[in-house]
Amino acid sequence: MTLTLPHGTSTLAFTAGNSEGLESSTTTINIFIATSTGGFIELPPDDDEITDAIPPDLTFTISNCYGDASSSPCLLIHGTTTLAWTSTSSDLGHFDIDCHVGADQCLDFPLSTRATTTLDFSGTDQTVYIFSVSAVDISGNHSAPIEKVVEINARPVVINEIAWAGTSSDHPQDEWLELFNRTDVVIDLSGWTVDATTHDSPHLVLYGMIPAHGYYLIERTDDTTTNIPADLVASFGHGLSNSGDSLTLSFASTPIDATPDCGGWCGGNTTNYATMERRDPDISSAIPENWGTNSGLIINGNGADGNPLQGTPKARNSLNYPVIENPPEPPDTPDETEITSEDTASNAENTADDTSTTSTATTTDSQP
Repeated sequence: MTLTLPHGTSTLAFTAGNSEGLESSTTTINIFIATSTGGFIELPPDDDEITDAIPPDLTFTISNCYGDASSSPCLLIHGTTTLAWTSTSSDLGHFDIDCHVGADQCLDFPLSTRATTTLDFSGTDQTVYIFSVSAVDISGNHSAPIEKVVEINARPVVINEIAWAGTSSDHPQDEWLELFNRTDVVIDLSGWTVDATTHDSPHLVLYGMIPAHGYYLIERTDDTTTNIPADLVASFGHGLSNSGDSLTLSFASTPIDATPDCGGWCGGNTTNYATMERRDPDISSAIPENWGTNSGLIINGNGADGNPLQGTPKARNSLNYPVIENPPEPPDTPDETEITSEDTASNAENTADDTSTTSTATTTDSQP
């Protein structure tokens, strides 16, 4: 394209548009022609037009994230959130929004929109969602997609183990309990409490952090209850009742987890002071069968008297390990060798020798 311009200053205005009827803002340039007879400039033909190659800017946020909203994944306790995206680019065309659960696409996704910049989303508990948003301008330039991971977990922290009987006959007041973080996120326990349901104590106000897939140990009165470092040392008031109770873990006064009423504790004892253990942290705590007594086969730590604890503070519960009951007998191996009377006598003699030198190992619970 050739333009003839007069002497002096001329202003040229450029506007980009697309087939959808969308137009960019106007860009202007000033050109000064010094000759008195005017002049001309050569613009590239239409098939060689200089196109916009700058992608639009983009911001993408998710509300209601528990704790640090900038952390990944975003943890949602109540399962609802608002996605919000925006761009300040004047030549914005539209936004592309997508969602996946693993390799599967979420219902009603993907979607493209220009007018909408927010979306209310409700998800399913125990599910991890991956959202991505990108901005596209009218020239077809795509911004780099911004990805957010959202984990919905109505029970991010649970009660995992309770030493309601203490640790030994000499230390019945050395009570402790343990919480477990079921998520991939470090959780700030500020605003969380543990309360007895039937009795007026304990009432425990929590603070500090519990690591992802980690433990939080609460000890009564002092940090010598066990040789495992406690995350919280607090008064248990009158202590945990040996006749039984139910404990409730709450966040901002909303119950998150609770132990069931089993007409007493659902596990543990005052015989060898074994703890009450949760079998599976991913199964509801309201099911009595999800609780039991430490097996004594897997234990961790010592009490104030130096004796082994019949529990697993800050370690995987003994009841959480798979148990193989009545393993099948190995198949009989055919004896292809002909057995003679001399072999039989020799084997009998060897058997007698083995019997006299063989000991039997037995396993018994360690007493505190």
